[in-house]
Amino acid sequence: MDMNENQQTAGHQATKRFADEQFRVAAIYLVKYRRILALLLLISCVAGLYFSRNISIDNSLELWFLEGDPALDAYNEFKKRYGNDEVILAMIDCNHEGMFSPAMLSAIYKASKEIEADKHNFKRVLSVGLSPFIGLNGEDLIIEDMMSAPVNTLEEAEKIKQRFMSDPFKQRILMNASSTWAIIIAEPVATPDMDRRRPEIIESMKKKLTGFNFKLAGMGVMYNELNRLSVQDGAVFNAVAYVAIALMIYILYRSWVFLLMALGSMFLSGLGFLGFYGLFGQNFNMVTIVLPTLMMILSVSDVAYAYNNYCFNSARVKKDREEGLKFVFYEVLSPCLFTSLTNFAGFLALVTSPLDVLRVFGAFAAFACMAEYIVSMVVAAFILGEVELKEEVQIRRPFEAPVDWWMQRMPKYYVHILVIVAILSAMSFYGIANLHVDTYSMGFLHEKNPIRVDSDAVEANYGNYLPLEVRLLTGEKEGVKKVDFLRRLDQTINDLLAVSGIEKPASILDVLKKMNEVMSDGPVSETYAVPASDEAVSQLLMLYESDPDNDLEYMTDYPDYSETRLTIRVPMISAAGLYEFEQKTRAILEKNFSGTSTTWKFGGYVPLYARIISYVTWSQINSFASAFILVFGAIFILFRSFKAMILVILPNIFPIIFTLGFMGWTGIKLDIASVTIAAIAMGIVVDDTIHAIYLFYDPSRSKFAPVEAAVDGIREAGPAIVATSLIYSIGFLFMVFASIKSIIYFGLLLSMTIIVALFSEMTIMPAQICLLKRFLAKDFRDDNQEPETR
Repeated sequence: MDMNENQQTAGHQATKRFADEQFRVAAIYLVKYRRILALLLLISCVAGLYFSRNISIDNSLELWFLEGDPALDAYNEFKKRYGNDEVILAMIDCNHEGMFSPAMLSAIYKASKEIEADKHNFKRVLSVGLSPFIGLNGEDLIIEDMMSAPVNTLEEAEKIKQRFMSDPFKQRILMNASSTWAIIIAEPVATPDMDRRRPEIIESMKKKLTGFNFKLAGMGVMYNELNRLSVQDGAVFNAVAYVAIALMIYILYRSWVFLLMALGSMFLSGLGFLGFYGLFGQNFNMVTIVLPTLMMILSVSDVAYAYNNYCFNSARVKKDREEGLKFVFYEVLSPCLFTSLTNFAGFLALVTSPLDVLRVFGAFAAFACMAEYIVSMVVAAFILGEVELKEEVQIRRPFEAPVDWWMQRMPKYYVHILVIVAILSAMSFYGIANLHVDTYSMGFLHEKNPIRVDSDAVEANYGNYLPLEVRLLTGEKEGVKKVDFLRRLDQTINDLLAVSGIEKPASILDVLKKMNEVMSDGPVSETYAVPASDEAVSQLLMLYESDPDNDLEYMTDYPDYSETRLTIRVPMISAAGLYEFEQKTRAILEKNFSGTSTTWKFGGYVPLYARIISYVTWSQINSFASAFILVFGAIFILFRSFKAMILVILPNIFPIIFTLGFMGWTGIKLDIASVTIAAIAMGIVVDDTIHAIYLFYDPSRSKFAPVEAAVDGIREAGPAIVATSLIYSIGFLFMVFASIKSIIYFGLLLSMTIIVALFSEMTIMPAQICLLKRFLAKDFRDDNQEPETR
């Protein structure tokens, strides 16, 4: 060994001695002031409940995007110009009386007026009762509501029907093709607290539709149901997981002390997290709703490690209680801190995501890792400090016999194990190559969920209702009044209608064509068309402007007329499908407006939703790469060993590769809910890996051969690894009780990943050590030495 190596070794030893001294001091203070610390912890957690009242549920699409994102900016610009694209569509059954019967028309009119009168919740209402009629009274143009009062006679009803059926726009937007269903479209008032107010808005509309057989549909209706189920599911699977983990702990360990430690740590961890989360004004969504459960489950690992160490040192504790506890926590604080730091690094990698919600998830999950470490150590020190050791502690080590049996045989079969892992890895990579990234929010709901049933019924009877919005910017004042622009717009609409799935276009052309028909002589087939000249367009619009109730502000940037709005309806499908519709629309716009000054911007919900695919893909790549660097870099720094880092890579990466491959093989898509699986799995899996590698490099095993050190270390840590893995797996498995399918898949996949990780810890790591024993031999005794008796 040369001088530089001697200096490095001396430096490492000095650093280690300094760190050991800091942990020794921390253990002394933790044990000495355990009651005060426990009281302060309890007070702070309970006090934090004050801030938890700020937490609500928000599954709206906007929260996925960062401020300044071009798609989000376009969405906000559209809302600022034209209002809320989030509308509520009510489809009313008219089969019994017919849509144009006096009773039905009167009932729809009355309900429409009640909705319109609710100015707090609704900005605009369209229906057969509240839609503008454009016609003639003698030779005078009239623009008035289709109805001004309830209908009393058949003659009045027939007049309204004739008026209604004379307008192609109203036919395709406000009823179905057979007139067996009438449509009411209500636009809610757009406010910053829309997600909080949405249940009130929907409930208000439902009350005003009392007496009808109706179906509700719309983005807001879907998001409201996702929010409701997120609250319900969060409460259910947190409670179920809490009970299941408690039962598992007691069944496996039969210790009321350990059970109390685990429950106390879980309860205070969850309580403290809610307060901290609310302090920053955060809301839960289908991704972050798992954070309290995650923090509770992670806390079990640390208290389990503390309890096991306490049991191993029970004789020391019984001899001198205070000194024994200080020794216990001196040995516990360091490895538990290491696992918390690597978890912290893994979750912190999510802040590199282009999705805002994943950045929030990563930041608060990273905080949770460090917070649960503090909570677990304080709770463990307090409870163990209050336990009287009247009898020798009976150490219960579940799964000790199976672990011993396996570790006796593993060195003989390490080649077979590595071959099996290589085959499974190859199959997994093939599955990953076939893994599809997509998100389908309506698909998160079960097929029998009432909201999804209503949405399917609306699409089956009325047609597509999800709006794809386009802003057409002419680049000049009154550019919308140019006949050339309008004809190009008309051709664009015809081309779009030729695309399967695109329906019910709406634009200023609907008004201009109807007015041109009314003000012209000749058959409807010829006059329901774009006016012949710019002057004719200007005159017609001037007449329309004379009506104080005109709705030009919803169609153009009136009075400038430099841009207009084109709305088409597309199916409620996944993000990938919506992106295809957007691209087809873009191609048609490019064809019809090429060579002109007109540009366009997509607005509304659909373009945002379509961007989710690329963001989810990059989030997975960025977060996985960042987590890989941060987690394994932290292990290298903590153990100051390149070899230690090499040993932990495959056991930690294989479970994630296997899970992603499994998703590819089974057709489970990577979506906004499952994108966090890799980061969470790595954060959990690395816990047991660090404990195993910590024991492998423990100084007491320095005179062992590498294989013997690995076998001995896993014999010591293995039972606890198996037990905690089963506890984690069952805890997440209870997410199958969720009502949102993405959360069910999340729980199942994460539970499976933890079981695969258990396989990795018990097989891949020792098999690697068997394979690399010569490479690792310098850190241990020579192979020809006898192992030290322990």
